[in-house]
Amino acid sequence: MRTNQYYLATLREISSDTENISHQLMLRSGMIYKVGSGLYSWLPTGLRVLKKIKNIIRNEMNKIGAIETLAPIIHPAELWEKSGRYTTYGQELFKLIDRRNKKFILSPTNEELITQMIYHKIHNHKKFPIHFYQISSKFRDEIRPRFGIIRAKEFIMKDSYSFHTNQRSLEIHSSNKDIPYVGLALREDHMLDVNKAEELYLVQKPLKILNNNEIKAYFKIHVNYLGPINLKCPLIIDYYAVIMKNFISGANIDNKYFFGINWYRDIFVKYVADLRYTANQNIKNKNKDTHAYLKSIEIGHIFQLGTQYSKIASNMKKNYHECLLMGCYGIGVSRLIAAYIEQHHDSNGILWHQEITPFHVAIIPICIYKSEKVKKTSEKIYHQLCNHNVEVLFDDRLINPGIMFTDIELIGIPHILIISENNLKNATIEYKNRITGHISKIDAHHAADYVLKILKNF
Repeated sequence: MRTNQYYLATLREISSDTENISHQLMLRSGMIYKVGSGLYSWLPTGLRVLKKIKNIIRNEMNKIGAIETLAPIIHPAELWEKSGRYTTYGQELFKLIDRRNKKFILSPTNEELITQMIYHKIHNHKKFPIHFYQISSKFRDEIRPRFGIIRAKEFIMKDSYSFHTNQRSLEIHSSNKDIPYVGLALREDHMLDVNKAEELYLVQKPLKILNNNEIKAYFKIHVNYLGPINLKCPLIIDYYAVIMKNFISGANIDNKYFFGINWYRDIFVKYVADLRYTANQNIKNKNKDTHAYLKSIEIGHIFQLGTQYSKIASNMKKNYHECLLMGCYGIGVSRLIAAYIEQHHDSNGILWHQEITPFHVAIIPICIYKSEKVKKTSEKIYHQLCNHNVEVLFDDRLINPGIMFTDIELIGIPHILIISENNLKNATIEYKNRITGHISKIDAHHAADYVLKILKNF
């Protein structure tokens, strides 16, 4: 994508009422545009990220056998009156009346509607358990919208619902039983926050930490030689550990260590989370117990609803006597993006992981309209990368290079190629890793191959 054919929409200044860093960066990087209080349009850069997040969630849901559907955002109020939530949900429920004076609501969630569909469309018990999901807009009349898309009146969610004929089936579906162990990687001087770890999808609750004998039995090595490279289980890395460079760790071989380890280069990083214990403020109660207050953003939930909604639908559908057990699973898709930015940014802008970045590579040609060599080299590398389905932002604007650098780093594109007349004299260009900040000179003739190799191993 050429910048002259794209709507970049970056901002130098934003309103002073933006309270948190994700809101500021999403506005400045041109991801979103504020329409009104709690209402945002997704601009092209933000939409590219949003689509990738949706696709990741969609692929993971499909892997576990969930079936995608799409419900209307307007629900008949009658359904919510039967469940009692038309009144108990409170003033946050958007209520509508059409021209025929029929009552409707704007959906904040879909338990009533999906349950009604199950009872009217599925009559064979052999179909259960069954799991439906959707990714769509939801609505909540927030009394005080805040923090950008974190607390908005319209937001995007993945909500899914499973139905079961017995409690055992529901419990198995609501937990994660297929992964025996998960590795949690922290810096040596940091402590694990068990409560945070137990909230993660891959971690079973209550958390059980293996002792030395159990580690020896499963991994076939002593605990002192465990390490992240070629570990025989999924690895979740703490935010403060994933920024470490050139560190030492066990080699997963007895009496062996690896030196100079770097994430992304030496290890495929799939899961990053906030794992460390941090006490921002301590107070003591009357019993002299110490409590710590920790900031967090809720981005998902799992509920075993039992027959709370299916019992109502069963009464609505005659000759259907047995009530199904129901599970509910939600992920705040738009909120997830804000939460990611809160944890992945620096003073220059956002730090996107390759899987969800709006563009994989940015090309910054210095004085492209004054140097035929810069233009020719830039065009060649651009077409080579595009031919390999790499998403490239080619900054061909006629502006000061400093503005180009500022915009590209603000947006957070992880791989940057800088092409200048001076470097081309030596048949080189510059490659910058946005996450590490490392800059290296590479062969201009093999620049595309160099980037493709990095993308493959990133």
